[in-house]
Amino acid sequence: MVLSYRHAFHAGGAADVLKHAILTEILSFYTSQSATRPLLYIDTHAGAGRYSLYSGYATKLEEHKTGIDKIYRGKIKCSSSLSKYENIISLFNHKDSKTRIYPGSPLFALAVMRENDSAYFYELHSSDFNLLKDNCSSSKVPVKILQEDGLQGLQSLLRADTFKGYNKVVLIDPSYELRAEFKVLSRSIWNVNEHFENTCCAIWYPMLTTKSGFSGMLQDLKTIPNLSNWVDAGMFLSDSANKRGMYGSGVFTINPPETVSNNMDNLLDTLTQNSSTTTATYEAFCCIYAFYELFL
Repeated sequence: MVLSYRHAFHAGGAADVLKHAILTEILSFYTSQSATRPLLYIDTHAGAGRYSLYSGYATKLEEHKTGIDKIYRGKIKCSSSLSKYENIISLFNHKDSKTRIYPGSPLFALAVMRENDSAYFYELHSSDFNLLKDNCSSSKVPVKILQEDGLQGLQSLLRADTFKGYNKVVLIDPSYELRAEFKVLSRSIWNVNEHFENTCCAIWYPMLTTKSGFSGMLQDLKTIPNLSNWVDAGMFLSDSANKRGMYGSGVFTINPPETVSNNMDNLLDTLTQNSSTTTATYEAFCCIYAFYELFL
């Protein structure tokens, strides 16, 4: 098991903004006034929970300069599609100053969830696990934080009767340090496919110039039996042919709420507008396959 990856190096970058903006839209749907069922949120690779952008690891790559800094400091005019996301960022930062703290996916979730909901956060890295416990210590939402394999935990939770009456939202966000992780992830989803009733699952993935396996993973996911709804949305560098390493990222969402799918184009348009003023010019893509049955 490789445990060298630290998400703090990439905190607040364009990939984070995309992932968390989509996650916020999904969670907002399942915690709206019309949502009568309680929610179970499962984060399989939770990280530390929050990150300082001007100290420690984040200062090495400064990815936030082409990510959250474009939005929160007003370089991009936020549409309604990003207002909920930006409101959560403001909980951790002064509105009239630059973004100093960036919340990870656990804190995005806890900011939206209700007291009758439940959350499970998995993190194997010992340092991030301890930071995660500290960063979630004041949560009013019932949270279990486990230093265990998140994909194995996901299979146990979806098969359990404990949360049978809940809506469920899953975020899977591995480091993908090993090529085998792409195959492990898709096999894990295949194994619990029959337990996906009332479950929305968002899977973040990097686009890599090397033969990493992300395209094969997506093909595997799209061929899961009885998969009636999915959205594959993301951003890539427009000059990706000349890039090395990661040239973009996407979020493949299984069983997304219809409102989230309908709003995806607006969200992506907002994220990519005026991107040429930064060091990266992003283009967006959105592929939707949907036959909706909404569970509220």
